[in-house]
Amino acid sequence: RELEQAVKDAEEKARQEAQEKAEAEIRQKEEQIRQELQAKEDALRAKEEAMQKQLEDQNRLAEEKQKQLEDEREAAEEKARLEAAKLQELDQAARDKAEAARLEREAELEKREAELRRREEDLLA
Repeated sequence: RELEQAVKDAEEKARQEAQEKAEAEIRQKEEQIRQELQAKEDALRAKEEAMQKQLEDQNRLAEEKQKQLEDEREAAEEKARLEAAKLQELDQAARDKAEAARLEREAELEKREAELRRREEDLLA
């Protein structure tokens, strides 16, 4: 009877040890899975942050390019305005010169006509 109890106790102890060992293995496996999951989450978070930074960098570069294009457009518009003003000045100067030349020819004509009238009057006198 003592032998049966000893065998029973030994079997119970062995079963208990096997159960504890199985539970320890399960806890170890759960911890390993938790760590792997955490590592995957960390890697995913790092990848998302890198993609976000890349997107922000691309947006910043696009904004800088847009600003550069706007500056270039404004500079081109200002250059065109200055060239148009210069052309206007040159056109006005050419008109003024043509008008001065016309007035000079007119004065020369009037002077010749006056000279011709004076000669005619001298001849008639």
